[in-house]
Amino acid sequence: MGKAKKPFYKRWWVWLIAIVLLWIIFAGADETEEEDVETADQEMVEDGEGQDVEDDKSVKEDEEKEEDSINEEDGASAVPNMNNIMDKSEQEVEGVLGEANSREETEFRLSGTEDRVPAITSTYQDGTVEVMFVEGTAQRVTYTPPQSIDYNENEIDQLLTDLHIDATITFENDFVTRGESENAHEVSINNNDGNIGFVYIVVDEKYQ
Repeated sequence: MGKAKKPFYKRWWVWLIAIVLLWIIFAGADETEEEDVETADQEMVEDGEGQDVEDDKSVKEDEEKEEDSINEEDGASAVPNMNNIMDKSEQEVEGVLGEANSREETEFRLSGTEDRVPAITSTYQDGTVEVMFVEGTAQRVTYTPPQSIDYNENEIDQLLTDLHIDATITFENDFVTRGESENAHEVSINNNDGNIGFVYIVVDEKYQ
């Protein structure tokens, strides 16, 4: 009789192949799981970093808006001290009002004569203040309030106080109020549709 053949599952190489296949399957599954975990972790990190960037950007924008709001409020409420402007040089005025927004060289005819002298007209603070420098010093100053102010006696007195102008009123009607002070030959407050349109100051009489 011939020798009986072993069943295939009893052959050693069958088990070797089975073990190798099982190892490949489990090793691949573990590697895939690790990659999925790493990918998920990376996405969480990136999402967290992105959120942090967005949060920082949002905070920065809020701070900038708040700062702009404060600056706007300060700019609206800041009224220049005219004693630091009248009869001062360009350099001194810039020290008070900042750099001029515009500057134009011109000439000024002296009152009651045909004589003309060098003059410079400059605007400051976005046009709120206009100064004419005649022969080197600020002799004509116009202040336009950036916000509406009623044209009435109390508001006029308050604005002159804010401007540090101690003026004695010499004339007033529904259109203009005029006065004079120790440091200015003439101060005019003009009515514009019920509001103070502008304050006009002539420092020296010869430059009126």
